[in-house]
Amino acid sequence: NNAVFVLVVVIFIVAVFIGTIFLVWGRGSMTSSESERSVAAWVGTKEVPYAEFIKTHDSRLEFYRRFYPNIPSAELEKRFKIRKGALDAAIARRLLMDEAGRIGLTVTDDEVGRKVRETAAFQENGVFDPKKYREVLAASGRKAALYEEDVRNELLAGKVKAVVQDPVQISEAEAFEEIRREQEKARLTLVV
Repeated sequence: NNAVFVLVVVIFIVAVFIGTIFLVWGRGSMTSSESERSVAAWVGTKEVPYAEFIKTHDSRLEFYRRFYPNIPSAELEKRFKIRKGALDAAIARRLLMDEAGRIGLTVTDDEVGRKVRETAAFQENGVFDPKKYREVLAASGRKAALYEEDVRNELLAGKVKAVVQDPVQISEAEAFEEIRREQEKARLTLVV
């Protein structure tokens, strides 16, 4: 009787354990929201959309496929660490966009239009050709609005980089004033 009782208890415990695992895993996949599954990474409290990561990844993979057409995609992924590079690039883009918003930089529609018109791929005999613009985008499978948004983000990133990388210029008088101030601090410290 004791052996049967122990066997029933063990089977019951195993069944509860297995049932709990399936219940928790099943519920977790059903309750995870669509937005959680659409985020590739978090930068502070801002999200990097999964679609942005995939777009960057696919673009990088296509770049390497052009140079190495005989190497399978899985090998390219491994050799050139495309997933990591794409995620890093998507995060960097998000950081640049956030910084642009923080310091108040914007890109106008005129700037975007100028950049599109200056792109050599859309020109015929050195002049922008709207028909060629539509054809090139159609051949690449991209919509004009999405392409122009990418151009806007590229220009905005360039502006942020320019602000950050431009050297700070100070006059000779300002430099001497700062040196004098530091010397005064040193004298006061010595006196104290």
